[in-house]
Amino acid sequence: MHHVIQSFRKEDNVYVAHSDEVTTNEREGAIGSVSLAESEQEAFNIEEDPIITTTSNNHGYSCVNPTVCSFTSPGQERAINSNNQWEEMAFLDDAQEADNLPDINDPDESNPSSALTDRMSSKLNFFLPSGSAFGPCNYEGIDQKIFSLWEDLISVCAKAMNINNENKIILEIQNQIHALLKKLCEVVQQRKTLNDGNIVKLIYAHKQFNKFGGKSTSLRAFSNHLQKMGHFQLYTPSRREGTYVLLSNISIYLKLLLKNSLGDDIIKIVLPSCETAIPALQQKQEGDDYRLMDKDIIKTVATIRDQIKLMNNNNSNNPVNRYEQASNLKTLTPDEYEQQLPKLLLNFIILCTMNNDEYDQFLYNDELVDLYENDIVCDSVKKLKQMSICYDIVACKDRLQFNSKHILLALSVYKLCGCRSVIDILNKFGNTASYDTIQRFLTSICENEYNGDGLPVGVLRNTFLIKVVDNCDLLINSLDGKRSIHIINQLYIHPNPPVSVLVSDSDNDCQNSLHNYSNSRTKLNNRPPMIDVTNRINNQPTTLQSLAVIDRQFQLLQSSASPITFDNTLFIYALCHTNKLNNDSNRYPLLSGFLFTYMQTKQRAPSLFIYGNPIDMPATSPLAPSTILNTTKNEILSSRYQSQAVLVVDEAIYSSLLKEKEKNTHEAYQDIFLLPGDWHMMKNLFGIVGRFIVGSGLENVLNVLYNPTVVTGILGVYNVDRTFRAYLLLFTSLFVLQLEEFIVENPFYHPVLENILKSMNSTLNNMSAFVKDKSKQQMNYDEFDTSIQLLNFMNIVEDYQQWRQKQSIKSLMFKYYDYLLHCLLKQIFTLYIAIRTNNFTVRNILWRYFTSFFFAFDHTNYARMACHHIYQISQLNKHLLQQLEDNWTVTMSGKPFTSVACDYAIESTQNRDFKGPAGLTGYMDCDLRMAWALSSSWCAEIKLVVDQLVNVKHSNTPHVQATPIRILTDNNDINAILAVLKTDNPFESSRKKELHKLLSGVQIQSDIVIDLCNASSELIKIANEFIQTNIISKDSSAFTTIKKNNIRLLSSSSSPAKTITNSSNSEKFFKLLIYCRPFRSTSITSLLIFSHEFVVPPPAFVNPDDTTFQQKCSILPFIQQNFSNIITSSIRDQSLVLILDGEHHRRDTYQGYALTMFNEKIQPLLQNHHRIDVIFSSTDDFCLQNIVNEDADKLTINQLKPNFIMPKQSEWDKIIENNKTVVAQCLIDIWKSANISIPNGKLIIISCPDKRLLLLSPQYGSSFVNNFILQHYDVNARIVEHALYNIDSHKTGCVVIRSKRNDVLPLAIVKSKHVTWTLMVDNSYSYRGVVQPRFIDCTKLYNQMLNKYSVKSIEPLLTLHALSGCDYSSSIRSVTKLTLFNTYFNNSNKYRYIHQLITSSHNQVILRSCEQLILDALKSPYPTFDEHRSGIAGKSRKHDEFNSLNLLPPTSDAAYLHFKRASVALNLWTRQAQQTICLSNGFEINNGLLQITWIKKKIAPEPLLTTSCSCTIGKCTNCSCAKNNVTCVQNHCKCAQGTCGRR
Repeated sequence: MHHVIQSFRKEDNVYVAHSDEVTTNEREGAIGSVSLAESEQEAFNIEEDPIITTTSNNHGYSCVNPTVCSFTSPGQERAINSNNQWEEMAFLDDAQEADNLPDINDPDESNPSSALTDRMSSKLNFFLPSGSAFGPCNYEGIDQKIFSLWEDLISVCAKAMNINNENKIILEIQNQIHALLKKLCEVVQQRKTLNDGNIVKLIYAHKQFNKFGGKSTSLRAFSNHLQKMGHFQLYTPSRREGTYVLLSNISIYLKLLLKNSLGDDIIKIVLPSCETAIPALQQKQEGDDYRLMDKDIIKTVATIRDQIKLMNNNNSNNPVNRYEQASNLKTLTPDEYEQQLPKLLLNFIILCTMNNDEYDQFLYNDELVDLYENDIVCDSVKKLKQMSICYDIVACKDRLQFNSKHILLALSVYKLCGCRSVIDILNKFGNTASYDTIQRFLTSICENEYNGDGLPVGVLRNTFLIKVVDNCDLLINSLDGKRSIHIINQLYIHPNPPVSVLVSDSDNDCQNSLHNYSNSRTKLNNRPPMIDVTNRINNQPTTLQSLAVIDRQFQLLQSSASPITFDNTLFIYALCHTNKLNNDSNRYPLLSGFLFTYMQTKQRAPSLFIYGNPIDMPATSPLAPSTILNTTKNEILSSRYQSQAVLVVDEAIYSSLLKEKEKNTHEAYQDIFLLPGDWHMMKNLFGIVGRFIVGSGLENVLNVLYNPTVVTGILGVYNVDRTFRAYLLLFTSLFVLQLEEFIVENPFYHPVLENILKSMNSTLNNMSAFVKDKSKQQMNYDEFDTSIQLLNFMNIVEDYQQWRQKQSIKSLMFKYYDYLLHCLLKQIFTLYIAIRTNNFTVRNILWRYFTSFFFAFDHTNYARMACHHIYQISQLNKHLLQQLEDNWTVTMSGKPFTSVACDYAIESTQNRDFKGPAGLTGYMDCDLRMAWALSSSWCAEIKLVVDQLVNVKHSNTPHVQATPIRILTDNNDINAILAVLKTDNPFESSRKKELHKLLSGVQIQSDIVIDLCNASSELIKIANEFIQTNIISKDSSAFTTIKKNNIRLLSSSSSPAKTITNSSNSEKFFKLLIYCRPFRSTSITSLLIFSHEFVVPPPAFVNPDDTTFQQKCSILPFIQQNFSNIITSSIRDQSLVLILDGEHHRRDTYQGYALTMFNEKIQPLLQNHHRIDVIFSSTDDFCLQNIVNEDADKLTINQLKPNFIMPKQSEWDKIIENNKTVVAQCLIDIWKSANISIPNGKLIIISCPDKRLLLLSPQYGSSFVNNFILQHYDVNARIVEHALYNIDSHKTGCVVIRSKRNDVLPLAIVKSKHVTWTLMVDNSYSYRGVVQPRFIDCTKLYNQMLNKYSVKSIEPLLTLHALSGCDYSSSIRSVTKLTLFNTYFNNSNKYRYIHQLITSSHNQVILRSCEQLILDALKSPYPTFDEHRSGIAGKSRKHDEFNSLNLLPPTSDAAYLHFKRASVALNLWTRQAQQTICLSNGFEINNGLLQITWIKKKIAPEPLLTTSCSCTIGKCTNCSCAKNNVTCVQNHCKCAQGTCGRR
C-alpha cells in the first residue's frame, strides 16, 4: 500500500502536513508528493492499514481527508478539518467522466506500484476541464534518510508542544526546526525531477502565490518566472480550457513555504482533538498519547474500507447481469437488506446517530459488543435511516457497485410520480440511482420478460391461471384529439399461488416466500408440457372423462323472492348499530370493517398478478374478439397449460366474444369459459338502484352528506367507490330504522336482543388489538357465532320477516322502502360479502336472482349475458367448477375479508398504472407500450418490497373501515342520515298507505310504486323463455332483440291527457272544406265553415298557459292612459294598514322558508305600518288556471313538516300551484310555534286556509280568533274584504294592498266607495334588479271615473274585466282591455244590459249585448261573431290556411260560453257564490273533476260534406256523392270528368 507526504502548505498562517494515499483527485495547492516504498513504512510508523475513512474515485484509487497534524502560529490554535479554502475547485463530475472509466478489476492488485505507474502513463492525454483536481504523481520513492529527517522534525515539534508556557520556547528549538526543514528540502531536491507533477490552473497558482508570498505580481510576470525556474511545466490543452501548471519538484513549494514562515517568532505544534466511537478509546486515561488515538481512527477507517471492499468482492461473485440483480431485488427481505452492509460501518453510524441517553447507556454497559460481528440494538424505525446512510456511503465510495437501496428507492419514486427531475435531484444528493440507470434496468427486464406470443415469464408451473381482459382508454387533452390511447389490457392471475404463509409469534403477518416464484418461473419456450391444473386430483393426466360436461337439467328461474343468505349476519350488523337497546352503537364499524372483525373466513395467500402484453386495438374493433380468443387459445390451450381457459371480461367484451364464438361453431373456442366480471355487475346494479330511488326523496336525504351535483353522480354511478359508500350508508340507515320499529312493536324480544348486544359490546375493547392478538380474534369470532346461534334458536329473524310482510300489505310506503332495503340493497351487499369471502355458491344464486331485474329495467346486454352465464355455470365439468369455487376471486394482501373480483383487480392494478403519473403517454408507440407493460409487473413487486422495508405491513393492519378515525366518521354520517329519516320515517306503523316523496310530502301514484315492486317477478317468465329459446335450444340467436319493458319510474310523469282533437286531421279537414266549397256551394257555405272552431280550446282565447295572459288581464294600461295622475311612487300617510298576498319564495327547508318570509318580508314592514294582514288561499279556492291544468302533471301533497326539504325550482312551481293551502298551513304552524316578537302597538292578522284568523300581537301572543271576514270563496275578494274592516285599537287613514293578482285592482277600485279612508294598491315592479315603487290610489280613481264618464256607478268595471280576461275567464286574443274599456265608457248606454250578466238567467239580450260590445271593439260591421269570421276570412288571401283561425275572434257558440264564465267570476267576487254556480255556466263535471266547456256545437261540420266517389264507369248515379246529394269535386273524386253526370 502506498502512502504519501504532501509537504506543507500555508493557510491563514497555518502549515498543514498531509498524509494520504495516492489519488487522481488530490487537494489543490499541494506542490508535490513523495511515495513511500513498502520497506520504508515501518520507519515512518505508518501501519499497513491506517484507520481512516476512504472513498472511491474514478480511477480505482483511494483518497483521504488530509488532516494529520498542523503547525499553527501563536494565538491561532485551531483544529483543521478537510473543508479548507483549497477545496474551492470542483472535482471531475462522475457523470461526465463515466464513459472514460476504466474497469476496476483491471489493475494488478498484487503490485499496486506498477498498477499506479501504468495508470498514469497517459495522464496528459485525457480531457481536463476547468477547475479539475491535481493529476497523479509517480515518484519512485524516497530513501530512509528522508524518513529519518521527518522523524527528527516531528520529535522536535513534539517537544515544543509539551512546553506549557510559550515564553519558555528557546531559540535553539526554533533553529533546530528550521535547520531540519532546510536539510529536508536539500535532500528532496537531489531526487530525480519528474515531468508529471501535480496539476493546477495557472490563474489559481498565481492567486495562491500572491496570497502566500505577500506580494502583488502580474500573471505574465508570474508565468515567465515559473518558466525561468525550470521546476514547472506549463500545459495548454485548448484556449477554452486555459493553462495548467505542472509542479515537477517538491522543493519549490517547500522553499516558498519556508520563506514565508521563517520570519515567525514561535512555531507550535497543535494536534486536532478527535472523538472516536470505539468504547475502548473512551476508557483511556487522560495522559495517553493522542497520536495513538489518531492511529486508531485511521485503523478503524481502514477496517471499514476493507469490509466494504470485501463486500463488493463477494457481490462480484454474484451475477452481474442486471436482470438477475433485479430478480434478486424482488425476493429481498429486510434481513437480506441489512446483511448487504458491513457490520462495522453500520454500527459506527448507529453510534454516531444515537441520542445522548442511548449513547451514554451504551458506553457504560458492562457487556462488551463485538462491533465487527454483532449488531448494536437500536430503534427499528431509526435503523432504516441509519442503513440508508450506510448505503449512501458505500455508493459514494464505489459508485459502480450495485446498490440495492438506490435502485429500490429510485424505482419506487419512478412508479409513484413518474418524474425524471425528481429522480435526478435525489441522485445528485446521493440518495438514489440515476434515471439512466433505472432505464437500463427496465430495459433489461423487458428483454428478459418478453416471451413472444406465449404466456408471460412470471406464470407459475402447475398453478391454476385466470386471464382478465379489459379495455383501457387514455384520453389526451389536445386540440386535435390525437395521441389518445385505446388498447386492451391483459392480466394473468394466480388466485392461490403455491406460496408458503409465514406466521410469526410477534404478529400475524402473512408474508410471501417469493423465492418459490423464481424457482418456478421459466420461459414457456423452454417449458415442458405442464400438468392440467383443472384436473389436479393426484396430478392425474387429462382424460375425456375429466372433461365431460355434466349433462343435467337446467333449473329455470323461480320466484324472485329474496334469497336467504347471510340474513342472520346482516341482522346482527344492523342490531349493533341501533340506538334503541345499544348505547355503544357508535363504536361499531361499517359493513366491511364489521365483518372483517367478526366473521371468520379462510385466510388466503396473496394472489400473483402478471401483466400481459397489451393488444394494440380498441375493444370495439371488429378484430378485437377474434384476437382475444386466438391469443387465449394459443397461450393456455395450445401450450397445454390448462385444458380449459377462464377469461374474465366485462359485459361489452362478453357480448362481442359470445358473438365470435357463435360464428365459429367448431371446437376452437369451446374450451374458453367466459366469466363475467362481478365488479362490473355490481356497478350495473348500483345503476338500477339509482333509477329505482330517483324521485323518492332519498336524493334529499343524501344531500345531507353530499353536494347535489355529487348526489347526481352517485345515482348515475359516475364514481363506483363513492356510490358504494353512499348506498352502504343508506342501507345501514334504512336497516337500523326498520329494525328499531320492529323492536318497538315487539317488546317481548328485548331480553334476547339485549343479551346479544351485551355479548357483542364485550368485544369492542378488542378492536384495537384485534389483528395482532389471536386470542382476541377468536373471542370476537366466538361471540359472533354465539349470537347467530341464539338468533336461530329464538327464530327472531323468521318473525322479523313475517312482520315485514304484514307491514308491506298495510302500507304502500313501507312496501316500497322494504323492497329497496331487502330486495335490492341487501342482495347487492350480499353479493359483495360473497366476493369478499370467496363464496362461489352464493354468488351464483345472486346471479340467478338479479337476472330478472336486468329484464325489468331494460339492461338488455346484462340480461342476455346473465342468461347465458347462469346456463353455462350449470353445465361446467366438475373439475373446472371445483377450481372456480376456490379461485374465482383474488386477494392482494392476504388479509381476511379482502378478496376482490378479478375485473376489479385489473382496474386497480394494470389499468390504474397505465393511467397513473408513471403510466402511458400519448407519445408511446406500440413497442414502448409493450415494454412498459412488461416492466410494470416487476416494478409493482419492487414496490411491495419497499413497503415491506419501510414497515408498511399490509397484512398486519386492520381493515380501513375498522380504524378508529373511520369508525367515527362513518357513524357520524349514519347518525346524520338517521336524524333526517326519523323526521319522515317510512317504516312507522302509523304511516298512511300512500307513498310520498321523502322530506317533500309530494304524493306518488300508487300504480307506479306497485309496478316497480312487481317488475322483477313479473318478468321471470320472459327471462325463462329467453333462456329456453335462445340459450338452451338455440332456436334463435342469443342476440335476438330483447323487447324493452319501459317501466315507469317514480320520476316518470303521468301519462299525458288525451287531446280532444287531432290538429293535423283538423287542418286537413279544414283545407278540404275550403277546396270543396266552390264545387258544393249550396251545401258548403263560408258561414257554415267558420261557425265551427275546428280546435279545442279555441285559438281565439288566451289562457293562463300562454305567456301573454298576465299582461292581457291587467287593467293598468287603461289607468295609465286615462288616469295617470293617481299613480304615485310613495305614500305619505303614516297610519297604514298593509294587506299582503301570501307569496312564496323557495328556500332550503320549509322551516327556513317560513322564518325567512316572516323575518325578511313581513316583520320589517311593521316599521311603516301598524297593522299587517296576510291572506292565504283557502281549500275552496279555484281559478281558471287550476281548471285548465287539471289534466296536466300534478304534485299532490297531503302534509308538510317544518324539516321537509323544499324541492327544486321546477317542482316548487308545481307544488305552489296545486298545494297552496298545504304550504300555507305549514307556514302558519311554524309561525305559531316560533317565538316571534311583535312590537308594541303593532298587529299581524293571518287569514288561514281553513278560514280561521290567527292574531299575532304583543299583548296576546299568537292565538286564533273568530273570523270577522265574510266567507268568500275567492281569495281576491277576501283580500279586498280585509281592507274594508277597521279594528278599533288600530284605526288608520290608509290601507295598502300588496298583491300581484290582476283581479285585486279592479275589485279594490269598485269597493273603495265603501270605506272612509284611502284605499291603495301596491303595484310595484322590478326593473333590472331594482324595485320600482308604484302605488295606485283606488279611492281617488273611483271618484275621477265617476266624474269623467258621468256614470252613477263604475261597477260595470268588474264585468268588463271579467269579459276581457281574469282568473276565471280567458282573454280574447284580438281584443285588449284598453280598447274594450274605452269602447264601453264612450257609449255606456248602448251596452246597458251587460251589468245584468251577474244574474243567473242569461237571456239572449244580455249575451247579445256582450257580443255587440266586443264586435264594436273590433270595429266589425257584422252582427255576430260567426258572420264576422266568415266575412274576414273571405277577404283574407290566406283564408284557406289553417293558421288563419288564430287571427279570428271566437265563434258565437264559444263566445257565449265565455260570457257565462265571466258571470261566474262576478258572482264569486260580489255574492260569495260557491263552485256549484259553475255548472251549466261554461263549466261541467267530467270524471269527478270540474272542467271547462269550450263549445257546445260540433267541433267541425259533418264529414259527409267532403265525401268523394271512386266511380270508374257510369255517370255517378249510384255512388257516395249521389247518395249524399252532393256534386263531384275535381281532383277529389276519382270519377271520369267526361262521363260523370254530377259535375
